[in-house]
Amino acid sequence: MKKLAILTFLVGFIFAYSYRDLCKKLPNTVYEYKATSGCEGMDMSFNDITSSQASKEYASSDKTLEVMIVKGSFAMQYLPLISQNVSVTTNDTKLYTTNINGKKAVFNVDLHSKTVQLAILTDEKTPELLIINLNGGNEKEAERIAKEILAKF
Repeated sequence: MKKLAILTFLVGFIFAYSYRDLCKKLPNTVYEYKATSGCEGMDMSFNDITSSQASKEYASSDKTLEVMIVKGSFAMQYLPLISQNVSVTTNDTKLYTTNINGKKAVFNVDLHSKTVQLAILTDEKTPELLIINLNGGNEKEAERIAKEILAKF
């Protein structure tokens, strides 16, 4: 029992982070987009689950963008998908995995609404994801935005 308590403490210490730290990674401008809001976030911890997330919204002409960083247990939800070679295309959706700057990533594209979600695994040890939600753009634009943000990590 004593060993379990020590292990639980160490895991909590290793995964100690704050959404405020994640907010510092989110720029005020990215590509042609300017922030339309301040950074919002939260830290969560219950039982053995510890997670933080931060997000900021941006706009450029007729397009909107949300950039989010998720760290910890909730980022683990993407690991089974992002670690596989996946390619699925339907009449409505295109979902596929790729690499961006040597990091595992997954695109989820709504073909009708021109909405692109790009999730990139930025840290495998303490799982951390950079998530781009782009409305009115395409995959190449989402990738350019991601590369610009990753260059500042």
